[in-house]
Amino acid sequence: MHTRHRLAYIFLILFQMCLLVSAQDDDEAASENDIAINQYHKNLTPNMPETSLNDVLKPLVRELRHNEVNIHLLEEATLVEPLQGLEAFSEHEPEGIQFSESVPPPSEQTCQYVFTVPQSPHCSGVDTEDRMSEMQIAFRNLQGQMTVQRKRIDFAEGIIRKFRSVVHQRREGHGSNPTQRPTRPEPTTGSASRGNEASKALEHLSEYLQVQLSNLDIQIDDSERIRWKLEEDNRNLTRLTSQQTMRIHNLTEANVLLHETVMSLQRDLDTARRENTAVAESNRLLTLQKTDLEESSGLLAQRLGKLSLANEKMGNEIISLKTDAVLLRHANQQIRQNATTRIRELRTLLSKSNPTGAKPKHCADVISGPKDEMEENFPNYTHCGRLISVGQPETVRESKRTILRKVGVWMRDPLAPPGSHRIWAIIIIGKKIRKLMQYYNMSNFQSYSPEARYDLPVPIESNGAVVYNGSLYYQRRNSRKIVRYVIGSNKAPKERALRRAGFHGMFAYSWGGYTDIDFAVDETGLWVIYSTRQNRGNILVSKINPVTLRIIKTIRTTIPKVKVANAFIICEVLYTVSSYSAENARINYSFDFNTKNRTKMDIPFANFYRFNTMIDYNPRDRHIYSWDSGRQVRYLTSVDDSKGEIRNDGRRLSTTTS
Repeated sequence: MHTRHRLAYIFLILFQMCLLVSAQDDDEAASENDIAINQYHKNLTPNMPETSLNDVLKPLVRELRHNEVNIHLLEEATLVEPLQGLEAFSEHEPEGIQFSESVPPPSEQTCQYVFTVPQSPHCSGVDTEDRMSEMQIAFRNLQGQMTVQRKRIDFAEGIIRKFRSVVHQRREGHGSNPTQRPTRPEPTTGSASRGNEASKALEHLSEYLQVQLSNLDIQIDDSERIRWKLEEDNRNLTRLTSQQTMRIHNLTEANVLLHETVMSLQRDLDTARRENTAVAESNRLLTLQKTDLEESSGLLAQRLGKLSLANEKMGNEIISLKTDAVLLRHANQQIRQNATTRIRELRTLLSKSNPTGAKPKHCADVISGPKDEMEENFPNYTHCGRLISVGQPETVRESKRTILRKVGVWMRDPLAPPGSHRIWAIIIIGKKIRKLMQYYNMSNFQSYSPEARYDLPVPIESNGAVVYNGSLYYQRRNSRKIVRYVIGSNKAPKERALRRAGFHGMFAYSWGGYTDIDFAVDETGLWVIYSTRQNRGNILVSKINPVTLRIIKTIRTTIPKVKVANAFIICEVLYTVSSYSAENARINYSFDFNTKNRTKMDIPFANFYRFNTMIDYNPRDRHIYSWDSGRQVRYLTSVDDSKGEIRNDGRRLSTTTS
């Protein structure tokens, strides 16, 4: 813009010189030029009175110089450095621009724009928005000044074009018709040469001015592009300012959330501290309780020691009582044997003294007791050992209805009091089996004349039951529970689950019949034969407390339960039968509970009726009781004395190694 002012100034000086030269040649042209100059002066300074040319040019020159200084400062402050800042921002946004909200220290000498411009001589202390407003006002003022100057230049260009046309017409008039102005005298040679020189100079000046005006137009276009670029940069700066404001807002919200989080964590920390204090107090109380428990344990240990001593004394007394009972039993047996011998002697004497066979009335009851009692006197077994042989089966009772009575159980109590010959039987038919038949003696059993019938409190599962010491032991239907029922009692039965035992056909004998749990009795006590998944279906044998039904000990064998027809126990040795239907079956395996050895055996065992579903050993008469296709059969066994003497305390049998 300052270049255009300079050209206008030069043009006015040269234009005045040309008018002076042309005035010497033609007064009319001079008068027209004076009118044009006056008109130019009026247009150039429309509010000023007509004065001399120097008075008009002096303020114009001052204005041009002032505009040059302002334009230089504006270009330096608003064009070069902001553009450099924008270029740095476009390439390195985080490092090139340092956004700030506060005025930096004076020592750094930075300008407070939207971005920081270091080491600038025109820095001010206003904030970013005021600075941008001032820049916009300066741009508008500069645009207005440019518009005014452009109008002035357009007017000057019009004067130049008019002046050139007048000069051109003037030249053509002098060359073609010199007689048109007879009133003016001929110019002198000196004045003509000066006029020609002035014309040439004016032509050169016009050409130069044209070139300068073209360059000026280019600069004006460049200024317009720079202005547009500045406006675009201004919009970018405004957008960046908004983004920065949004970032500051987001950071403020994040700071608030962080503060709330810190407060929440502080509250949690306080809560944790209180809980830690409570836990410490609880630990202290537990420590005190532990100390009290240790003291109580010491007292209990002392009491247990005293009780142990008392139990030992009581045990010794019990042993003494058992010894006395054994002695009394032997004495009773001796008295009985003596009485039997005496009766035989009396019979002999009577037969000699009374050959007709008549008996005195007063001796009838003494000599002849009940027939079954005389026949069923059990031998007194004093030693225990291994099975040697099994006799041929003896059919005790034929079945009236073989099909309906094909499966069942019959038994005697090995701990029945002396003189008792009762027999119990259960027919396994139907789903809910509850009937227990009691027979007074063998004759009643053979004639199907029960002494009593009992309804079991819970149904029985299969024929693995036994009678032991006045109670019936059996498996509850569809359950792994074992039951103790005191025969003839109205008390609730004792029940206990046999842990993990298979039931309802999981590990039955080979003939089936849900015989998963089978009770057995030997010279040492009550046993139960069963199996579990954990033992892979092999036979488990557990000794049972007859009163509480708790397991005393358990023996694991290697004999698969489902592959044997049945099993029984003699003197703590398990024996298995190979088949329930083969007529010439075998006792094929034995398993000693003490040595844990399995032995393969080959003792004949006959199944006369070929469907033997029950095989139980009774230590009182050493017979095997069986239920073979509806017939009640028994086998006499032969046992050695390899396991030592049997000790009988009156209710429980045990063995000792000799």
